[in-house]
Amino acid sequence: MMQVLILAPHLLLPPRNGADLLVERNARYIATNSIRVTVLAASERLTYIEEELVDRERLSMTMRSRTWAGLRSILFRSNFFREKFLTRPWVAAAKRELASDRYSAILCSYIVTASLIGGDEPRPVAVWTHNDEFKWFGTLAEASRNPLQKIVARMSSNWTREFLERSHSRFLFVHVTNADLVGFHQVVPDMNSVVQPIGTDIPNEDPAVISPGTPATFIFVGSLGVTMNVDALVHFASTFWPTLNKSCMGCNVLVVGSRPSERIRSLCESNSWSLHADVSDAELEKLYQRATCAILPFPYATGAKLKLLGALAHGLPVFATTALCAQSDMMAEPCVMSDSPDEWVQAMSKLMADGLSVESRNALVDRARPYSWNNVALMGYMNI
Repeated sequence: MMQVLILAPHLLLPPRNGADLLVERNARYIATNSIRVTVLAASERLTYIEEELVDRERLSMTMRSRTWAGLRSILFRSNFFREKFLTRPWVAAAKRELASDRYSAILCSYIVTASLIGGDEPRPVAVWTHNDEFKWFGTLAEASRNPLQKIVARMSSNWTREFLERSHSRFLFVHVTNADLVGFHQVVPDMNSVVQPIGTDIPNEDPAVISPGTPATFIFVGSLGVTMNVDALVHFASTFWPTLNKSCMGCNVLVVGSRPSERIRSLCESNSWSLHADVSDAELEKLYQRATCAILPFPYATGAKLKLLGALAHGLPVFATTALCAQSDMMAEPCVMSDSPDEWVQAMSKLMADGLSVESRNALVDRARPYSWNNVALMGYMNI
């Protein structure tokens, strides 16, 4: 039986953010056709066989806090992800796995993890980049008002550039969008790259009809301690919510996600939004069923691919800002991509008045269907 090792120092179960879901679903669906997959996660060693998680070994490891990781990034002129994820106990565990000759291929999650691979490694190594780090860190540096955060973002970007210039020829880099591939190649033109899009779980049952006159229920799903998601909800509260709340009678906002920050809790309380923290998969499905549309109110371009696919997979119209223009080809009526609160109100008023048939909602599901995790993981298998 072929064995594959995945190094994913960020992975926590159950998976909730895009990076965790990409790794867990790929591990699950690659583990077929006589392939055994071992994942060294944040605090566990996971084994998948025939699309099932068959073993979970708890390890005495934990990630560093965001604050401590940021300070270490400055102190060591390092990368934030490297300092957050690659703790001494985790690195020691990774080196033990890498020393074994039972693995035929290695998959690294995040570029920083690939820094553990020796220059004489004979096995093929692929690296999931997750986002264009140069754009991601650059955007955070511009958007942050904290001088230390700006320094951390710039140092992280510099570390990634230096590492890739020195070591890129040893790896196959797997990007989730063509835009990410282009962004990396603008900095390191001769990287060996492929695109494997992010995926989503497609529900088995058809979505229900949204009857005319149904009050608007907006849903936002994401990791609620992550800066880009916090900024998105702050932007929604200041830019869109006052107009929507005034114009759409009886509307409600469901904020759903893991580990909400105090700022998110305060934001939900002050705006009378419903906060649903750390929900189970079953609870998340019920919340999707309550919603009439999803919101992606990002003030700057960043990773929102998983959120968009998750909404479409549930037959929900998406109301997004133009920061998501790179994903515009996936959206169709009655989805909206605009930075104008008035245009959001106009589209929402029409949706509330007309409702949405099962056929129309299934047409949105069909937009996401090619990106089912099963299909996406097949691409990962081909990369191996």
